[in-house]
Amino acid sequence: MPKVTSQRTFTACWTCRRRGLRCDNLVPRCTQCVRSRLACEGYDIRLVWVDSETGAYEPQRRRAYPCELTWDGYPTWTLREVGHLITDAENKRCRCPLHHQPSPFVTFPGYKENDASSAQFQKATPPEEGPHCIESPQTKQSEITIPTTYTPPSPQTTDCSDYADLRPRAISMPAVLSTSLIPDGSREYNELFHHYISNVSVMMTPINDDYNPWKSTYPCLAVHDETSTSTRSLFHGILAQSAFHLSNLGVPNPASYRRSATQHFGIALRHLRRSLASPTENFSSTLAAMLTVTLAEHVFHGQSKGLRHHLQGSVQYVAQYLGQKPWVTSHEAWIITQSFVLHTLMSQIVGGSATDTSSTATTLHEVLEDVTADPRFAYTLGSTPRLMKALYQSRLLEEQLAARGSFRGGKPDLSVDELLQASKILVALNTPLDAEVELYMSRQRPMKTPAQQRKFIVSNLNLFGSAVTIYLLRVVLRHPPSVVTEQVSQTLSAAVALLEMDRAAVSIWPIFIAAAEAYTAEAQALAECVLSLSTSFGAANRAVIHQVVKQIWNEREEAAAQGGCEVGDVLVDWREVLKNLDVEILLL
Repeated sequence: MPKVTSQRTFTACWTCRRRGLRCDNLVPRCTQCVRSRLACEGYDIRLVWVDSETGAYEPQRRRAYPCELTWDGYPTWTLREVGHLITDAENKRCRCPLHHQPSPFVTFPGYKENDASSAQFQKATPPEEGPHCIESPQTKQSEITIPTTYTPPSPQTTDCSDYADLRPRAISMPAVLSTSLIPDGSREYNELFHHYISNVSVMMTPINDDYNPWKSTYPCLAVHDETSTSTRSLFHGILAQSAFHLSNLGVPNPASYRRSATQHFGIALRHLRRSLASPTENFSSTLAAMLTVTLAEHVFHGQSKGLRHHLQGSVQYVAQYLGQKPWVTSHEAWIITQSFVLHTLMSQIVGGSATDTSSTATTLHEVLEDVTADPRFAYTLGSTPRLMKALYQSRLLEEQLAARGSFRGGKPDLSVDELLQASKILVALNTPLDAEVELYMSRQRPMKTPAQQRKFIVSNLNLFGSAVTIYLLRVVLRHPPSVVTEQVSQTLSAAVALLEMDRAAVSIWPIFIAAAEAYTAEAQALAECVLSLSTSFGAANRAVIHQVVKQIWNEREEAAAQGGCEVGDVLVDWREVLKNLDVEILLL
C-alpha cells in the first residue's frame, strides 16, 4: 500500500509547528501552548529567501498554503471579469463594483482616505510616554496602504514678507513605497512613517527625484528584517526624525511629538548599541542607523552637543571595513557610504582641526576615493563629484598651510606647489557644468517644462560652486570678505531663487558659507531672508545656524569699529565663533 503523505499548511501556529504537534488554531493562543505554558508565536506569514538554483531554504520557515485557504473569502469571477481585473489592476479611476473589494491582481489594495480622515491625521498626536510603548516592531507587510499624497502642516511664518508663502508643497509618494509597511497596524508608527516618506525625505535633498535615498533605500532597509537590531535602530531613528520634524512645524500639541521623538530616539540608541556589539549585523543598515540617529539629534532636534562623538563613532565603524570595502560591492552600501562621506567631510570643514584625527583623515581619504568614482556622488547635496573634490582638495590645502604655521600674521605665504594646488582648484571650479547638468537631467522624469527643470539644476550646481570658491578664497587663502562680495551675492540670490522656484529645501552649507561673509546691507538682507525661509522647513539646526551668522556679523562690525577700518576688510574666523558659543552644527 503506498505511503500516505500529508501536506503541511499554515493552519498551525509557529510554536506547534516547531514542536511537531497538532494545533487547534485558537487565537490569540492555541490550546497546546496554553497547556504547556509557552508563548504562542501566532499564525503570521513569514517570508524567506529561496535559492533560485537549488530551491533550498531555511528549515522550519516555509510551508505550503492550500488553495482553498488562499482564495477563501474571495468571490467567484467570470472570465470576462478576470480579464477586466488583470487589465485595469492599477486603474484608480475605474468605479465598477469589482474594484471596490480586494483583488489578487493588485499587489497592495488601495486605501481611500476622505477629507475627514486627513484632517484627523493632522490633529492626531502620538500616545503619551509610558509602559505601553512597543519597543520593537514585528515587520510584516500590512495590507493597508497610506495615502499617495499628503499636505504637511503649515510651517511657522517667517519675517521675510516677499517669500512668506514659500513652504513645502504636497508631495506624491513613490509607487515602490505606496504601502505603509508598518507593523502591527500601530497608528503612531503609520503616521510618523507616512510623514517621513511624504515630507521629511523630500527635504533631505535639494533635487528630489526617484533616486532620493531617504524615500527609497533608508525606509526599505528600516522594514527589511525584524530580527536585526540595526534595522530596528534605523526604523526608530526614522520615526524620531519624523516626530522631531513635526514638533518644529507649529502643529497642535508639539510637546507630544517631542516626547514621542525622544522615546523613539532612546529605542534607536539602545538597538544601535546592540548592533555594534554584534559582528553579524549588516554593514549598510548599521551605518544607516548611525547616520539617521545623528541627523535626528543634530539636525531635526537641533542638539549641538555630542556631534563630534557621533561622527567619530561612524568613522571608527567604517574603518573596520576598509579591507572588505562593502561600498563597492552593492549599490545599497554605496548609497549609505556616500552619506557617511558627506557627513564626515562637512563636519571637518565646519569644525576645522578640532574634529580631525589621523584615523578620520585616513578613513575619509580611502573611502572618498572609492565613492567619488561614481558620477552620481554628492547628488544628494545638489553637487557633483568635481565640486566635492575641489572642496576636499581645498580642505587638504588648508590643513597643509596650518601644519607649517602659514596662517600666523594674516594671509598665508604660499609656496610654488601650494599656488599650483590653489590654481588647479580654481580651474576645476570654473569648468562648465554642461556634462553634469545632462547627468542630472537624465535622472529626471519627463516634465512639461524641461527648461524650468534644467534652470533649477543649473542654479543648484552654481550655488554649490560659488560656495566652494568662497571657502577657498576666504577660509583657506585668507582673503577678506570684500574679495568674495560677488560670490556671496550670487550664492544668496541663487538660494532665494531656488526657494521661490521649487519651494523646497536648499543645501544649508552653501547658505552658511555665503551668509557668514555677508557684510553689506543688501547681502545681509538676502541672508536673513534665506535663513528665515530655511527655518520654516522643520530642521531645528537652522535656527542655531541663524544665531551663529548673526554673531559673526556682530563681531565683524565691532572689530571694524575698534580698528577704524572697513567692515569688508575684517576677517572673522567662524570656527572660533562656534567654539565661543559652544556650538556644533551639522550643515546638511
